[in-house]
Amino acid sequence: MAQFAKILASPERRRQLVARKHHYPYKLAAGRFLGYLKPLGYTPRWVAVGYTGKNRYIQAVLGKTDDRGRADGKSVLTFSEAQHAAHAWLNHPDRHGVLIEAHPIQHKGQLCICPVGAEYTVGHALRDYFAWKRESGSSERSIGPSVATANAYIVPLLANRPAVELRSKDFRRFLTTISTVPKTLIGICEPDKSEFERLVPEVQQTRKKRANSVYAILRSAMQRAWQLGKIYDDRPWRMVKPFMTNPAEPPFIPSPEHVSALLHASEPALRNLIQVCYLTGCALREALQFEAGWVSLSDGMLSIPERQTNRPRTLPLSSQAIEFLSTALALTDTSELLFPSCKGRGFTHPRAYYRFAVVREKAGLPRGFTFRSLRDAHAVALLSAGLSVAYVARQTGLANTTVLNRYAHSIDDFIDQDLRTHFPFTFETDLQGADT
Repeated sequence: MAQFAKILASPERRRQLVARKHHYPYKLAAGRFLGYLKPLGYTPRWVAVGYTGKNRYIQAVLGKTDDRGRADGKSVLTFSEAQHAAHAWLNHPDRHGVLIEAHPIQHKGQLCICPVGAEYTVGHALRDYFAWKRESGSSERSIGPSVATANAYIVPLLANRPAVELRSKDFRRFLTTISTVPKTLIGICEPDKSEFERLVPEVQQTRKKRANSVYAILRSAMQRAWQLGKIYDDRPWRMVKPFMTNPAEPPFIPSPEHVSALLHASEPALRNLIQVCYLTGCALREALQFEAGWVSLSDGMLSIPERQTNRPRTLPLSSQAIEFLSTALALTDTSELLFPSCKGRGFTHPRAYYRFAVVREKAGLPRGFTFRSLRDAHAVALLSAGLSVAYVARQTGLANTTVLNRYAHSIDDFIDQDLRTHFPFTFETDLQGADT
């Protein structure tokens, strides 16, 4: 629905919409919409639409649109005037008790509710949990998506429920609702398992994974409330297990042959970005702002400042990385970006991703090969060389070592290869030799 906002705001773009029986919706709040009705053979009109529950809606015509005429604020309305008129009609006292209770649309950064009162509700638990996350040093960049998820899913269903009254059946029902109800209808429609079972397996798995991620936020908030002494029992949410989902495919780890093919298909500017990510383990955001002053060839060290990462780090460079960076340093000034684009300016994230995708397709490489894969290949090379997990975590800038579990399948391949090299015999050949 959000995709219609820019379209409905422009008379020119509205005229390009196809005539249809149903209106084009713009969401004002939960269960409240402004619709652009364009039936075939009739003048387009603005309509206000409200949800009354059990898949039933009421609507009213607000006026004609200004697609082909000038708005007068009464019978012909602009998009902005139609929004005000829709809010006025939907919030009229005559509609109180008829429409469902509205709540603000979710947004990143802050909860869309302000829990008050002496009774400790789920809204209070969410507030305390996100406040604790901020005090513990988590950045707004990492908290923002979790807050938006809570606004979209947890707040409409459980925000006003007393935390001490929730039982295991309530948490199970919450999981079922999140998995069976579309995102735009959370808090509006009741879960329908028969409709969920008609979905293709891939969509069902996506819904279940979404429900698990939302439930993880709710469970963390309730656990924090229990630690603060606001809830006396933690068994209700601990007894509810998330959905079983198909295991995620392991990440694609490019081989040196894959990287070589990618380099041969790349232009010089992109080739430099690929090499610095592959040889140093830098993330793309660090490579895009790579400055010559970060490199110390005499010490063979790379110092990445704090503004590029959560914490500054100093990394030793391999002989290949030193050779590559020494060649690049000879062609640039110490105050400039080390790897500008072909036009002398720095790459942007979208431009780098686009050029990488074009080159990857040109080289015939799989779609799972991304800039992150270069960092993964660097980490796998260090682990396979026998370096410790703690060292590899520091080299790649990871906050903890558990993230390195994503490379476990590649390390297993190296171990299997070593076993076949050092112990080439099989049980059958060994037994035959023992018999003779």
